[in-house]
Amino acid sequence: MAKPAARYRRHRDSPDIHARINAAAPSGLDVVADIVGGAGLAAMMPLLRDNGRWVIAGAVAGRVVELDLRRLYLHNVQLIGSSMHTRVHFRRLVELARGGDVRPQVSSTFALVEIAYAMSSAISRPVARGLQWGQASRRRRLMAAAMRTTRA
Repeated sequence: MAKPAARYRRHRDSPDIHARINAAAPSGLDVVADIVGGAGLAAMMPLLRDNGRWVIAGAVAGRVVELDLRRLYLHNVQLIGSSMHTRVHFRRLVELARGGDVRPQVSSTFALVEIAYAMSSAISRPVARGLQWGQASRRRRLMAAAMRTTRA
């Protein structure tokens, strides 16, 4: 029988993160689910064992990373992007949106000529747990509605 997988959550900017992960999974990590991205990705990648998978579903710490590609091909590591839904679920979300069932909370609107200001305003907003306030709960509700309708 296979040994159970180590389940571990910790802020990856913690000074002792590498030691704590090595203690929890001495032979390396099989799979990492990353919603943060950013510079920490390259620093954490060596903790992934050979033939491991790193799934990225967000980039709140930064969308551009520097990564040594040899870490991928010499260790047969898979780097996987995921938007956390299937094509069927996404199609259902689009149907919900087209049907007017999606009513997003809009904090502000801008004229097209104010696009530069609008973008800088959005980027400078405080982010809570990696998502703008309310975005996570709306996404969960929409995904639950989409999954209910696709299972029927």
